[in-house]
Amino acid sequence: MADKPTKPKVVSPIYHPLNQASRLRSRRWLNIGIVLLVVAAAIAGGLLVKDHKNKNQSSAAHGVRLIYTDSVKGRLSLADNAGDILARAPAPVKVYATYEALSPDGGALVSFGSPGPQESFAMVGGSQSITADSQKALRTADYQGGSHNMVFINDNTVLYTVCSPSATCKIVALNLSRGKTFQVADTGLKAQAPSSFCYLVGKSDDGASVYLRVSGQNSLGKSASAVYQVNSSHGNVVRTIQVPVYAGFDLSLSPDAGALAFSGAKAEKGGKAHAVIYVLNTESGSQISVGWPQAAAGSIGGKLEWSPDGHKLLMRTIALRGPAGSKQAPQPIYLAYLDISSAQITDLQTINDTRLNELLSSGWLDNSRIVYDQLASAKSGDFTSAQSTVYKQDISSKTSAPFGGTAGQLLGVAF
Repeated sequence: MADKPTKPKVVSPIYHPLNQASRLRSRRWLNIGIVLLVVAAAIAGGLLVKDHKNKNQSSAAHGVRLIYTDSVKGRLSLADNAGDILARAPAPVKVYATYEALSPDGGALVSFGSPGPQESFAMVGGSQSITADSQKALRTADYQGGSHNMVFINDNTVLYTVCSPSATCKIVALNLSRGKTFQVADTGLKAQAPSSFCYLVGKSDDGASVYLRVSGQNSLGKSASAVYQVNSSHGNVVRTIQVPVYAGFDLSLSPDAGALAFSGAKAEKGGKAHAVIYVLNTESGSQISVGWPQAAAGSIGGKLEWSPDGHKLLMRTIALRGPAGSKQAPQPIYLAYLDISSAQITDLQTINDTRLNELLSSGWLDNSRIVYDQLASAKSGDFTSAQSTVYKQDISSKTSAPFGGTAGQLLGVAF
């Protein structure tokens, strides 16, 4: 007789990174590193430390920014977490894709038009413009999960990945004002579709590092997957973090860069497979899992969104409606959050009538409020002329209200 399955022990990956001996060793090396850094800064006349401090301050100064289309003006807009418009694109455009990328000065880099030779890129807010040479270079970036997944390492430079067929995936940096590119690293992984992909995972809260995910085949022809930590000042690869090959596009980095979250699936005995949330500690390599029985396997949409304090994960499912004309009842859409320390999942929204409603995107306004975009249609199954409305919600009271009193399509949230 098979052993009775036991419930996995769930602990917070953020608060158990190393055992006591490892912590002492890490602290000793950290102290040595700090001393060496201080000595180097003194030799350089303090300029390096001053520049690093200013860079981090400017990176964090903009706070939460929401990128969305204003339904009244039909233009790309940048708003703060109170709904106040900070900047608008000069003319209405039909956005094909965007990525939640903010330059340190608070500007958002977005793309519009169809991917390929005619695609255009623009800044909404910020002080940087994009030259014709930069436009051309940006079109070579990998397109995964609905966006190009680029990230700024300073006001004038973005990182992205380029993976051509049968070639190894490269991490590339682009100087926006000059339109010049240079290779940061060759990952050594070959892009063998459909199992290969390259995309931005996240950025550390101090702005010192960015993290890019690359998955493909190694030199032995085996599937491999890794997250590359890249230094924001110099563009060099600091370390490589191995991640499971089954981790999908929802892989997301915690604000302190201490953990990676992603979804998977688990089949219960005698029941249907449901979604599972995994959290991987980037230092120790330990991993925990929390089941989400309500969510069907493969139904989680978009990236798992960390709260600014790194204690919670916001997640949502997509509508599983079945083929056109099917009498099968569509699966509900769920919006919920996971508290990492307690391993408890709290439901925030349940949409049962998914033939008239859809959730497009979601994110955090702060540690206690979220924002989400709901699409409502007047005709069952027809969302071509549906109305998109952005809402904000308090996670304690679960009360919702239109965000900033403005209807529009939410494209991304960044902080």
